[in-house]
Amino acid sequence: MAEKMEGHITQVYRSSATDDFCFTVSVPIVDGQGRLLRVLGADVRLSALV
Repeated sequence: MAEKMEGHITQVYRSSATDDFCFTVSVPIVDGQGRLLRVLGADVRLSALV
């Protein structure tokens, strides 16, 4: 989570856009002093993993 400067993986859910089962992975992007610059997120379809 961004507040804790940790990555996060959601529970599996069904996408409203594609109707596929997926989960979201997000990680904070920080500078050399540890300040949050951005959050990088990606949706992963379960069918792409099997």
